[in-house]
Amino acid sequence: MLSTSRNYVLLNEEAGIPGLDREWSRLWWITCTLCITQLWLQRNNVVHNGAELTVAGAVSRLCSSMIRHLTAHAIRERRHLHTKLRGTRLLLCIEQLSRPPRESSQSGWGSR
Repeated sequence: MLSTSRNYVLLNEEAGIPGLDREWSRLWWITCTLCITQLWLQRNNVVHNGAELTVAGAVSRLCSSMIRHLTAHAIRERRHLHTKLRGTRLLLCIEQLSRPPRESSQSGWGSR
């Protein structure tokens, strides 16, 4: 079902109908809140429990926690009829966010 919804949203954006930009904005604000909370939890773990933390470990925990929380939020929105489309769009944004970045090709936008 997600792939069908994804195709529908992508077709709407190609036609000029507003789609995912509002969801990206929502995703940004939710992520900002989660980021502050997760960093505070990591800080408390280091200060009070004496845990050792590396940059790679902190980033990995932060990313996995944010994806988990965002996915739970989107799934909860998809359960209700009046927010089902919004939850599906949020899931599509999360799917894009969780993909590893692609390398830019030499024949892309900047080459002429």
